[in-house]
Parts: sequence; structure tokens; C-alpha cells
Amino acid sequence: MSKQFGEIVAYWQTEERDILQLIGKGVVDIMLIKENFIQAFGTDTTYSYDMVASYADYDAYLMSVREKPLLNKEYMLGKRIGLIDYPTSRSGYIAPMRLLKDLDLSPQQVEIVYAKSHQELRNLLVSGKVDLISTFWQEEDDLDFSRNYTTSLKEKISGSKWYLKMLEKNTDLRCEVQAVLAELAEKTEHPRYYHNITIVNPCQEMSQ
Repeated sequence: MSKQFGEIVAYWQTEERDILQLIGKGVVDIMLIKENFIQAFGTDTTYSYDMVASYADYDAYLMSVREKPLLNKEYMLGKRIGLIDYPTSRSGYIAPMRLLKDLDLSPQQVEIVYAKSHQELRNLLVSGKVDLISTFWQEEDDLDFSRNYTTSLKEKISGSKWYLKMLEKNTDLRCEVQAVLAELAEKTEHPRYYHNITIVNPCQEMSQ
């Protein structure tokens, strides 16, 4: 990789408009992102972004601190629900909003409280500012929450994917990127979820 890149510039974007600009203009060479962003812009064909690795799909849950949430209109009516303030968040926005629609509940029939991150959602729940949050389950949640007080939204959420810009058939770069990602997955100190990386169409030497 060092042969082809003199320096590395990293973008850590939490604002959706910034992410969209990076993708829409093909600014980055390597990115970790949700597949729906790529599909929305068609950048896999425009800029030849090739999926090189992916993380596992996961479940979205309604989480409470005192009871197991029910997926019916009577239970949800009037509840204070914490959601992520990003319309592209599958577990924190799309899945719960689809649930409300399926239950024939308008956003006015519940109280939606928005947060900037999944950790902020958890803080809202612990502090009693919301009755429920929509999120994913992580290992650390065993310390503060009970799995008995979660209810699956019955919708698998697509895991994030690593994409590499392949305007040229740069096979050596693709192989090296995959090798580095696999190595980082083994060494990461992040939650166990990030250890389970799948290399997409691995290079021959990696699959041996």
C-alpha cells in the first residue's frame, strides 16, 4: 500500500450530508459504509467501488429498562421512543419508523426523542428520559441492561462494508487491503462484532 499512497488522509464523518458528498463525488479510495449509501448513488458503477470485506448482518431491537417491549399499537401509543437523528440509520431510524407505519401509528401518536449516537440513546434510556430506544445489542449492554427487556424488530440490518475504488484493475492493492483488514480484525480492541469480518472474493494467496 505504501508504494501507491504517499500519505493517508482519514475522514471521520457523522453528518449525513458530509458522507453523501464524499460518496457522491468519489473522494475517497477506501471506505467503510452501509451498502444502501452505495446503492443510492450508484457509485459502485460510477467510480468502480468494489466491496472487499463486510461485517455480519445484525438485529435491531426495541430496548427498555423495566419491561419487555410489545410490538402492538396499544403498547406503543404515547410511548417516548429514542431514535437516531439520521434517516439512513437502519437500526436507529428506518426499522422503528417502519414498525410505527406497520402499526398504523403516526409520529404524533408517540413522542420521538432524537439522539446523535447509539450511546446517547442508551444514556437517554438509563436517565429515564425515554421509555424505549431502537438500537442493536452490544456486549457492553450486559452490564447495564437485560436481554429479557429487548424485543427484536424482526428485521436483519445489513452490516457495514469496506469498499475500494477500483477505477483501474489494481489487483495488488486490492489483495493488500484485504490482508490488512483481516489482520486488523484479529487485533482490534473494539467489540467482538468487528472481529468477524468476511473477506469478499479473497485473493488466491489469502484463501490458501
